[in-house]
Order: sequence, then structure tokens, then C-alpha cells
Amino acid sequence: MAFIEVVCSDWRVHRRRLEHRSRGIVGFEEPTWEAVQQRRIEYEPWTDHRLVLDP
Repeated sequence: MAFIEVVCSDWRVHRRRLEHRSRGIVGFEEPTWEAVQQRRIEYEPWTDHRLVLDP
């Protein structure tokens, strides 16, 4: 089993991508930047071996 973690270390790029996308999934609201910031506070970093991609 392999774990791949995709991150965006540039918060300006991350925010711009978030605010300009539309997934169009019925029944799911697009996340707000504030919601993403709250998840970041609650996020517990992985301790297992993983491949990290930062495009």
C-alpha cells in the first residue's frame, strides 16, 4: 500500500485555486477559505511513509 499526500505550500496559489473552482457536485457546497484554514488547524500530520507532491 502506498500513501500519496498532495499539498500546496504556497497559500496564495492554494486560495486562488480554491476560490476559482467549481466541482459541480450536487449536494456538496464548495469549501470556503475559512473552512480550509480550520481544517489546517485540526490536521494531524502523517507519520507513515508517504510520497508528498507539491505541484
